[in-house]
Amino acid sequence: GVFYCCRAVAPHMMERKYGKIINISSNNATQAFPLVAAYNASKAGVNMITRVLALEWAPYNICVNAIGPGDYHTEMTDATWLDPEGR
Repeated sequence: GVFYCCRAVAPHMMERKYGKIINISSNNATQAFPLVAAYNASKAGVNMITRVLALEWAPYNICVNAIGPGDYHTEMTDATWLDPEGR
């Protein structure tokens, strides 16, 4: 999804010689966690495509960055947050 979105907006930004792209990554991109290998790998991919596009599109004055939010407490993460060792 990140790749397709970047590819869709790039021609318009290149034409204007200006643009800003902010991709959403995760702390899982740089930190290994068990049982989520595919998620971790996909977020690492987001980080790398962000770096590569930032270099490739800098001549067009397009800024490409990613943010990687950390963990936060939701219903889905209750098991970890409520376990003192997991927390």
